[in-house]
Formats: sequence, C-alpha cells, structure tokens
Amino acid sequence: MTTQSTIGRLDTRPVELAEEQWALLVSDQDRIDGLTVKDFDDIQDMLTLAQELLSHLTADIPACCHALRTMDVWNISDSANADLHLTVYAGVLKLTTEPIKISSFQGANNTPGEPVLRAVLTELLHRRNELLHDLALTIADSGGLVGYTAHLGIIEEDLDEDVHDIASRKASNINNGGVEEQLTYLLRHLGFSEVRKLLDERAPQASVSTLEPPAQDGAIPAATTDLT
Repeated sequence: MTTQSTIGRLDTRPVELAEEQWALLVSDQDRIDGLTVKDFDDIQDMLTLAQELLSHLTADIPACCHALRTMDVWNISDSANADLHLTVYAGVLKLTTEPIKISSFQGANNTPGEPVLRAVLTELLHRRNELLHDLALTIADSGGLVGYTAHLGIIEEDLDEDVHDIASRKASNINNGGVEEQLTYLLRHLGFSEVRKLLDERAPQASVSTLEPPAQDGAIPAATTDLT
C-alpha cells in the first residue's frame, strides 16, 4: 500500500506490505519455519526471499512489490561492531543509510518464523521509506532554491569555489579518520566491486596475488552484489 507523493520522475512514495503480500510470503512454511536473526546472512536471506516472491511479479498482480527490487543490504561488520547498510536505488541515485546495528533486528520477542520475517522486512522498508522521504525533501528544497538562484542572477560558476571548499573539508575529515573511514566512504559511493578494483590498482607494484592476507580486524567489509 502506498500514499501519493511522487516527485518528478522519482517515485518517493512510502511502501508497506499489505496482508495479501504477507500471505504470499508465509505461504511456504518450509522456507520460513525456524527463521531467526543470528547474523547478517539471516537478514539478507529474508530480503532475498521477499524479492523472489514479490518483486518479480507483473504490475497487474496485487501482491507485486517492485520497490523490493531496488533494495540491497551489505555487511560492514568488523571486529568491534556488527553493522549493515541498506542501499536503495532511485533512478540513477544510490541512497545509503547510516550503519544499522544488526542487533536492532534481534528484539526480545525474536520468535522464529513469521514474526521474525515480519519484523525484519518491516524495519528494512521503514529505513527505505526514510531515505526516500529525505530525498523528496531535498528535491523540493533544491527546486525552490533553483528559482531563487536564477532570480539573483547566480550561475553555476559562482558556486564552484563554495562546493569545492565544502567537499575538500569533508574529504579531509574522512582521510584523517584512517583507512576504515576511507573504506566506509568509498563503499557507500562506489560499491564493493569498484572499491576492490580500486584497491588492486592502488596496491604496490608487487603482484596482488603474492600479498599476505589481511589480518582479521583489517578485513575489507563483505558486501552483497553491487547493482551499479
């Protein structure tokens, strides 16, 4: 079920699963019996299940939910934290949440099966809706400022230095945070596959295959398949 809030060509409407969609998700008891959240893989499996059953239906089928196809989760856990990112693809944009604690999906009522499936998917869709709500506000705000900018006679070159200064300060803060902060930023904007290629290109001249494996606490965060 959705409420109308489409801006331009980007559909920013919030999405919630209707009962007929839940009914389809839980119809195969063999697949949902025993579902629980122990780690990232469990959350990814539940999203994949929903995508398989609901996102590839034709639009004329009431249970269809194409919004699920635009969602992806990737593991950014390390030795100190068990976290994940939710990524939502909106047109050419890739929106990413702040780190989400995997433990937030492990409530006191972590009853295996349907209750866990409902809790996980509801939380992921809630996070997805928040990202698109923020995007809608940004589009609306920037649209108003475009008109004001034109009214003042400002052209893009007039803002070049301001954008450069702000971007440089942000880059400096990220670089000062060390390799982990740099990797988190690069993963958010490029995706796992592109970051892996970048690391291979930045490696010393010695063959990458001859390098010792990284220590466990320095491992590159795992990720789901990059859709970009």
